[in-house]
Amino acid sequence: MDTQHLNAPSHARPRITGDNHPNRRPHAPAPAAASSPALLRAPAPDSPPAARHPLQTCDGCDRAPFRAPRAAGSPPYRQKKRKKRTPPMVSSSHEAMHRIFQDYPGLFSRVSEVLGIDFSPPTSFAVLPTDLTEARPLERRVDTLLRLETENDDPLLLAVEAQGKKDPDKPASWAYYASYLLTKYRLQPMLLVVCQDRATAEWAARPVRFGPRQWPLLTLRPLVAGPHNMPVLTDPAEVREDLALATLSAITHATDPDIGAILKTMTTVLQDTPAALANPIIELVAQGLGKLPAAEIWRKLVAVDLSFYKSPLSQELREQGREQGRQEGRQEGRVEGQTQRAAEDVLEVLEVRGLDIPEAVRARILGCDDPDTLRRWHRRAVITPSAEGIFTDE
Repeated sequence: MDTQHLNAPSHARPRITGDNHPNRRPHAPAPAAASSPALLRAPAPDSPPAARHPLQTCDGCDRAPFRAPRAAGSPPYRQKKRKKRTPPMVSSSHEAMHRIFQDYPGLFSRVSEVLGIDFSPPTSFAVLPTDLTEARPLERRVDTLLRLETENDDPLLLAVEAQGKKDPDKPASWAYYASYLLTKYRLQPMLLVVCQDRATAEWAARPVRFGPRQWPLLTLRPLVAGPHNMPVLTDPAEVREDLALATLSAITHATDPDIGAILKTMTTVLQDTPAALANPIIELVAQGLGKLPAAEIWRKLVAVDLSFYKSPLSQELREQGREQGRQEGRQEGRVEGQTQRAAEDVLEVLEVRGLDIPEAVRARILGCDDPDTLRRWHRRAVITPSAEGIFTDE
């Protein structure tokens, strides 16, 4: 591929100008002088000239005025002056400093060499559109966005992202968030990523560099909170000191082998905590544990240790317990009914055959609650010579 034209100046390459551009529109011809009688509205020779409207500004204009004339004695019209927005004037030096790289594409490799960075000379080039506006709006949402103000430092924008797994597209989105927030709010942004597994947390904590390897343009370094750096709190005193931190610790350690002890410590402290403070904590922990096995541990602890609370989760757990009891009762009732019918079937076979059924045999059959045993006795009742024969070999 011939690349000499990449380093050649612009005057050495054919250029497309406004006169020879393929999409250039031809100039419209000047309109001819009006000669049609319908377009010439001269007054009749003997008629006086038409009175001009006070707001009419040109002779011969027969259009209706754009507003009614001011009534006598009314205040004068006040016409608002609209400020026209003019785009900022681009200086010639601004244009030259970037346009030269369009005219001399090979210049970039030589400039980078001067700066001590090794970029290979280009083999081809294309001038791309400079408008970076997205044609189709793309919805982008950060999980939580807070503006934090302190006494000593400037206000801070904190974006919090919950990350459940590795996502190679996320760092680019996070960089977009930071740039957008800085542009919109003119405040320094900070990104905090919260994870529940160590592998995802370590992945999210790695610095991500954007740009060529020779000179990274941007480095993204989010703060990461996860099981690799959050404390394991099993001391009630530490949990009581900062319930919010203890809640986050329990959520991030959801898969920790000691999660049972962590959650038990939480419920122990919540027993002495006012309901107004305890209820949100109960709900947050339940929500944070999701469908992990630790969620079932938490639900049981809340049902036992915190049964007096009227939080939605506590009420849900109590209702589930009552429903489970009803289901178990119905199941036991069904089993009991089935065994009762099976025992009666055994007695019916013996009675139909005309065999004498002693009271001890009848009581033993009716007192049996094992369906397998009753089925076995039912088969024997068909062929046994006496009622006691169904108990053979037992």
